[in-house]
Amino acid sequence: MRIRTEVQPDRRRLAAALRHAQRRLILAIRAGGVIFWLLALIYLALGAEARAVLHAVGGAVIFWAVPAFLIWLGGWASWRIYGIPTGWEFTDDGVHAHNELMDSTIRWPALNRVTPIPGQLLFTINWFQVVPVPTTDMAPEDLRTLVRFLRDRGLIRETDSETLATVSSGTQPRK
Repeated sequence: MRIRTEVQPDRRRLAAALRHAQRRLILAIRAGGVIFWLLALIYLALGAEARAVLHAVGGAVIFWAVPAFLIWLGGWASWRIYGIPTGWEFTDDGVHAHNELMDSTIRWPALNRVTPIPGQLLFTINWFQVVPVPTTDMAPEDLRTLVRFLRDRGLIRETDSETLATVSSGTQPRK
């Protein structure tokens, strides 16, 4: 098998990949915000209005601002590599990425799973490392071949039709 594609950078697509990859961390952070809100209710019941307001505002910051900042920071840090056109090649050996700043190969045995999200496939190396591969610029037949190949290797858990429906629903990158 040999599939080649070149993709254009898209900040929204990168942010979606980061949100998905970091969803457990974001959930834990948001739980901290909820705990602050519960403390605010307790302080309000005890008549400590100033502490209640402080905890309510702190909970809002933790719940909304901290996850947004982490996604922004991850996108900012990753944009140097993912912010330029990148060529992707899928072969029997693995996934090869190349652009003017890098040449990278990930062998198939290094991958734990591949997760389809709208417009891309997330190649998971371990519980924290994820390589987002956009699919919106791939030819439909190449995408079907790649999904079948990944499914046969046990990297995709969804059915081929579910995967194709998910990754094909991404929007085309802005020019």
